[in-house]
Amino acid sequence: MREFLAICLRRAGHEVTLADSAAAAMEALATAPIDIVVTDLRMPGELDGLGLLRAIRAAGLGPWSSWSPPSPPPTPRWRR
Repeated sequence: MREFLAICLRRAGHEVTLADSAAAAMEALATAPIDIVVTDLRMPGELDGLGLLRAIRAAGLGPWSSWSPPSPPPTPRWRR
């Protein structure tokens, strides 16, 4: 999913930096200006996505951040 989103954003003309962990994301934020952070709330590792957002805010790195819980998958029409 991460790679698909990166392809879509690049095709739309955006510069994309990918990170495979919270530590890698924090390193990327410390080395280059980042305008938006998209994270997985259930990211594996020492910090989950919400922990990453808290760490970004605490370190004063990156943009203002917000999050929303994942949406449940749509109900198939035959189950309605």
